[in-house]
Amino acid sequence: MTSVKGSSRRVRGGAKRARRGRPRVAPPRSRVSVVVPDPAHPEGPGLEVSVPTLRAKGGATAAREERAAVVAEAAAQVRALEERGHISRSAGPLSPGQTHAVEATRRGRRKLVRKRFSAI
Repeated sequence: MTSVKGSSRRVRGGAKRARRGRPRVAPPRSRVSVVVPDPAHPEGPGLEVSVPTLRAKGGATAAREERAAVVAEAAAQVRALEERGHISRSAGPLSPGQTHAVEATRRGRRKLVRKRFSAI
């Protein structure tokens, strides 16, 4: 597919060629559950959190490093949510400002689930 106007030519696949200069980051492949420490109950078993995983290139070592980074980032996110009061630990409707709730899974574990978004 070519254009006749001027000297510019549109070539099929042009968008792919324009992205070649940037470093490539693989899109999220799937989600995995990781257990992070619960800031409200540090001595407890922790909270299960669902996070996206990326395709690790470089074998098992890269995959371990990626998993450690994902767990650290998820733990930091849970701490930030707890500090701002966005986590509801009681059953029933969420209070204003709360966006996440702790629910029990079928296996009896505690899982952090996002219930709604907040513009504030």
